[in-house]
Amino acid sequence: MKVAEYGAVLPMQRKDTESLMRAAAVSLPSVGLDCTVSRRYVFNHWSFRGVSLNVDCNKDIISTQSIVSTLESIEGVGKVWPITTEKLHSDSLKRKGASEAKLRRRRYEQDNQIKGPPLNNNINHRSEADSDTLSTHIDTGVARLRAENITGAGIRNAVLDGGFHLTVSGLSLTSIDYTHDVTNGGDDVQDECWYHGTHVLGIIGAKGNEVEHNIIV
Repeated sequence: MKVAEYGAVLPMQRKDTESLMRAAAVSLPSVGLDCTVSRRYVFNHWSFRGVSLNVDCNKDIISTQSIVSTLESIEGVGKVWPITTEKLHSDSLKRKGASEAKLRRRRYEQDNQIKGPPLNNNINHRSEADSDTLSTHIDTGVARLRAENITGAGIRNAVLDGGFHLTVSGLSLTSIDYTHDVTNGGDDVQDECWYHGTHVLGIIGAKGNEVEHNIIV
């Protein structure tokens, strides 16, 4: 028995989801594929309308391409993708990765315990109590920059994304020098705000009473 998962783009209305299920259930057997179809999930977002399907076939020799091409032949279906599963690394690789992460952390902790004057006397190092111990910051080198008091002051970033709101917590003091709406023209990027633009701006340029960075975007 072969069970596979597929996602399909539907340039259709919500009411057509059930008709797609019926069409898929008919089209596969009509070309000699002994398969049944069940629904996994329906997507009805403005930016993506589609459905995720389980395709259960009684023969292991049925190719993925034959299922994909059959589903794509259904009227109203724009594109079909097989949903693939990625295998985890072996235990040895996972153990190796864990030990390397621990080694990077140990090296960072040792570096920050070195006594004596800093290499650059113009840099005001953070206090030991204020050291950054977040694992992702240590692994990517951000913690070492913060330890040298490099906060992003004076750095300019361009955000090419959706609109954003500056009224949310963490963006109230963010400095924005230039904006442009490439879809509708003009400079107002808050009229059609979506979550992702605000999310990205917050990652690289958050500045409010509760944050300490000073990036200009």
